[in-house]
Amino acid sequence: MSDLINLRGELDRMTGHRALLIKADGDAIPFDHVLGIRGVEVLIGAAGLDTINLRDGRVMFVDDLGFDKDKPVNLQATEIYHSVCRPGTTWQIRGDVIVVHDRDYLHRRRRRLIERTPR
Repeated sequence: MSDLINLRGELDRMTGHRALLIKADGDAIPFDHVLGIRGVEVLIGAAGLDTINLRDGRVMFVDDLGFDKDKPVNLQATEIYHSVCRPGTTWQIRGDVIVVHDRDYLHRRRRRLIERTPR
């Protein structure tokens, strides 16, 4: 349980960091620079990403196929996920994840939406 308390402290201190890698083994590694999407995929071993809105200006990137790849359960990421889900949610996060500030990626999403919008 102390790992979860320490992780919450890391998340609270994330204002000084651009990203926080939360490994399935419980380690948390901060990054002081914005990670590109491909960099996120490489760091967590994902070929495709899904996002979880943490409802505080941050987003958690997860491996979209973590369950299918039988990656280990990430207890810390699961705890964070359950804190923003509907009560009773039991789905678990599998594998390493990265928490980032949404504002660092917002402009990239807008650009993609504009590029994809038919005229």
